[in-house]
Amino acid sequence: MVDVEMVGEVADGHLSVMEKSQQKAATLQRQYSNRVLNEGMLTALWVRLPWLLVALIGGLLAGLVISAFESELEEIVAIGFFIPVVMDMGGNMGTQSSTIFVRGITTGNINKQTARNVILREIAFGVVTGVIVGLLAFGFCYVWQGAIVKEGFAGRLAVTVGLSLIIICTLGATLGFMIPYAAHRIKLDSAAVSDPIITTVKDIIGLCIYFGLAKAIMRSELKSVEDEV
Repeated sequence: MVDVEMVGEVADGHLSVMEKSQQKAATLQRQYSNRVLNEGMLTALWVRLPWLLVALIGGLLAGLVISAFESELEEIVAIGFFIPVVMDMGGNMGTQSSTIFVRGITTGNINKQTARNVILREIAFGVVTGVIVGLLAFGFCYVWQGAIVKEGFAGRLAVTVGLSLIIICTLGATLGFMIPYAAHRIKLDSAAVSDPIITTVKDIIGLCIYFGLAKAIMRSELKSVEDEV
């Protein structure tokens, strides 16, 4: 027969640990908010500006990535039409995941024991979401470009966009959890660190993936343009 009192003590102990974790996370968030909101401009700059400079550097590096594929963009202008979609979807996935992490830490739902399951779920969510938006983008791209150019070109461009979105959504969801989790483990503020670093890494890797796939899948179009030149 189960000892009800013992079970109750264990449950109470478990709740006590969760409550302490929630209180600790809430205290850290409160301290950070007070530090930024109540102290002077120099403190706010010291806390926030370094990570914004990281985002600035990332944006400049993303520009270098685009310039590295300048010849491909000149040969097939349509590749450039979908750069905003590819970059924005990865960013949106990363923002969602990082928000879920920060909220989970604050409420105590994410800790050392649950982190592994949560990250696996976020990766799975990124894959499923990527497949859905990738298929939608594939259809839109195929219909839009198919009405303008030959179907073979439209199909290969649509495959490039669709595959890129699947990979980038998965990457965004993964980075969106792993980066704030790593920041939290080394005692940095997850909210301040997450978005600039996620944006920087996601933009650079996402553009490399998109242009790399475009160069591989649309090789025949690029070659035909080079031959004409």
